[in-house]
Amino acid sequence: MGEGLIILAAIVLGTELPIAPIQILWINMATAVMLGLMLAFEPKEPGIMERPPRDPQAPILGGTLLKRLGLVSLLMLTGAFGLFRWMIVTAEASVAEAQTAAATVIVVVEMFYLFNCRSLSRSMFRIGLFSNRAVIWGALGMLALQILFVHLPPMNRLFHTAPIGWDAWLAIMTIGAAVYVLRNRRDRKTSGGLYLAGRIVQAGGVPPGGRGRFGLVRPQGVAGPGAAQRDGRILHPRADGKPSTLQIGETSGKLFLYKSGLKACS
Repeated sequence: MGEGLIILAAIVLGTELPIAPIQILWINMATAVMLGLMLAFEPKEPGIMERPPRDPQAPILGGTLLKRLGLVSLLMLTGAFGLFRWMIVTAEASVAEAQTAAATVIVVVEMFYLFNCRSLSRSMFRIGLFSNRAVIWGALGMLALQILFVHLPPMNRLFHTAPIGWDAWLAIMTIGAAVYVLRNRRDRKTSGGLYLAGRIVQAGGVPPGGRGRFGLVRPQGVAGPGAAQRDGRILHPRADGKPSTLQIGETSGKLFLYKSGLKACS
């Protein structure tokens, strides 16, 4: 998505393409193997069996995921296109050097974003930095390949790239780290809820018996103790009456079931 936005922006503005077609092929092939495949080795998160079933009517790409993809794509567009224009206009670099820098921005942003993708609600430090060593080796391998892509003469001839200086590398790494930090802060702000039937219905920190900002209401005419109704949808928590502890982002909450409805406490 980010690559498409970069090409679209160049067409709309009538400028040189920030990345050449052969470089797009490199990005897709290398990152799919060295980065995307590594997530297959991700261990299960703690408490995964305590999660309620996902709403079968919910779309695969919901609003939250679409916003997440949109934000990262816009950050990638800003970083890659901005660095490309800076190298052309300010640094007086060649088109090949600027395209090489822009392509490297995309790879490095995807490399940092890989660590965001390990969990939708926790940072890589909370789930364990080395709990998936395949991700670490994949990122290091991708970085090594990208260095060859930039500085090895045969790769320069094959992919129409050119060596870039340390100042460009510093800018690229700064952009990648900024994307990770911004994305991680965003995840922490939007992950402080308790999930029922695949939907957030109550936020951590709500006083017992209080009304959460997600509209949890006392059930009316709904069969089954502990059920709740929101926007006309019936949400059924655990039916065994036991407390269910969920660890989500920076919050932890216990959900207790009562005959009169649901209560949440932090």
